[in-house]
Amino acid sequence: MEHFVTQTSRFLTIVAIISVVGCATTASTPGAIKDQMGSQSFQDQNIGIAGGSDAEILTALESAVSVAQSFQFHYDASASANGRVVVRALWKGRPVTLTMRFFRKDAAIYIASALSQPGDVAAAGGGQKIEQLFYSSLATETARRGLRIVGDRNARP
Repeated sequence: MEHFVTQTSRFLTIVAIISVVGCATTASTPGAIKDQMGSQSFQDQNIGIAGGSDAEILTALESAVSVAQSFQFHYDASASANGRVVVRALWKGRPVTLTMRFFRKDAAIYIASALSQPGDVAAAGGGQKIEQLFYSSLATETARRGLRIVGDRNARP
């Protein structure tokens, strides 16, 4: 029986991650993390964005898909009409799942996120490293597209 560890809404703001990553040690650089996690190969087809009505949320979803593609992670954006995308990565052949939902609250775009990983991957810090890699890249990509995304620890992805 496999045990999975799930953590939700890990980041207060994606924008803040850029400064956190800038302070990271060499062992946590994107290149080092990519080397540590191993190859990314999935049999399932990626599922693209299925639409939505809010242009900024669609841009955030496109950013998440773009980042997933850049790392060859698997993505399922079939629930994009609800602002949701699920990204799967592998840590040394073991699954790590990032589930996120973008939504509008007041005038801002928010993200709710969750990390799911097997217990042995969590013990090795694999999921957290993939999460750091993905969300730091997402922060860069959304900023490049002119978006500011705010985290919501109380929302469910």
